[in-house]
Amino acid sequence: MLAAPRHGPSVLAGLVVCGRCGCRMLVGYSNANGKKALNYRCLRNAIDYGEAKYQHLSGAVLESLVVERMLQAVSPASLELSLAATKEIQHERKQLDDHWQQQQLTRSCYEVEQVRKQYAAVDPEHRLVAGELERRWNARRSANDCAPAIGAGCRDDRGEYRSRRR
Repeated sequence: MLAAPRHGPSVLAGLVVCGRCGCRMLVGYSNANGKKALNYRCLRNAIDYGEAKYQHLSGAVLESLVVERMLQAVSPASLELSLAATKEIQHERKQLDDHWQQQQLTRSCYEVEQVRKQYAAVDPEHRLVAGELERRWNARRSANDCAPAIGAGCRDDRGEYRSRRR
């Protein structure tokens, strides 16, 4: 059973066990030369039975060793997890970007098709209306990536877009 952690800078409070009696060692702080020194002491038998103090350890040395070993053990795993998370995020961003590009292309092609339908529906005798619709259609196609696919059948022998005006 773990002991409750107390206030203080100890990392291993409630985790250090006496090698002789198997009881949890108590954390102590002493002010030596104005600095707080961390100590681990086994006082269980001294408190319960009045026996001699078994062990006394310097906390700074023990904790620095444990923290160093813990960081060595965790570093490869955390690096591996970070790399995996980075790859996953990059993959998700690429999927979202591809989806956005596809949506933009679809929207743009739809707009070109709408303008083409308006142009096709106008009576050739209405030259001003037909001219404006043709200008819009050509502007949409030139600004659109799907213009070759949509306008391929609308080109004359010279490769230019045909005009409905005669």
